[in-house]
Amino acid sequence: MASREKTNRNITDGQRMRIAVSLVAFTALSAPVLHAVETGGTTQGDSATAAQSTGSTSTDRSGTASMEGDAAFVQKAMESGKMEVIEAQAAMKKAQSTDVRDVAKMIHRDHTMSNGKLEQIVEDKPSLAPSKDGLRAMETPKQGAATADAADFDRAYIQEQIQAHKESIALFRKQSAEGSDPELRRFAEENLPVLERHLEALEQAGRKHGAARTSNTGT
Repeated sequence: MASREKTNRNITDGQRMRIAVSLVAFTALSAPVLHAVETGGTTQGDSATAAQSTGSTSTDRSGTASMEGDAAFVQKAMESGKMEVIEAQAAMKKAQSTDVRDVAKMIHRDHTMSNGKLEQIVEDKPSLAPSKDGLRAMETPKQGAATADAADFDRAYIQEQIQAHKESIALFRKQSAEGSDPELRRFAEENLPVLERHLEALEQAGRKHGAARTSNTGT
């Protein structure tokens, strides 16, 4: 009887030992796998989330940047267009030479039309509406031709307009190539030849009145 109990206790102890060894071995073997799965799953999930977040941010930034670019174009184009009209009106009255008055008439006519077209385009695009403060600031003519005496007005006006039109051409070229809004791109493309025609006439008048050579901004 004692021998049987001893045998049963030995068997029980042996079984316990094997079970313990098996558990230790299983734990040792499965731990790296579990760690890899847990870490890998979390990392992949985080990576996917980060990628989605980065993609969303990139897209948002790109869209915002494009919209800001269109809005900036509208603001600058309207400001310069309004100033062209105001200064052309002054030149039509104050210019001493017929050729300068003729150029001013052409600029006044064309910019009045283009200003109206641009206003129609942005009428249904509130996000592109220009700053009223910026437009009001354009109601005061720039220094230079506005303050020049009668004898020097023609040269000063042509000189200012050559510079202004070179800047406008660069602005419209960029918008036609990089603009996000299709209507604004088309508007820029259609008006580029008009601005270039103005510049050509201004430079021709400038050679006569000693203004063309003073501008060094390239087209």
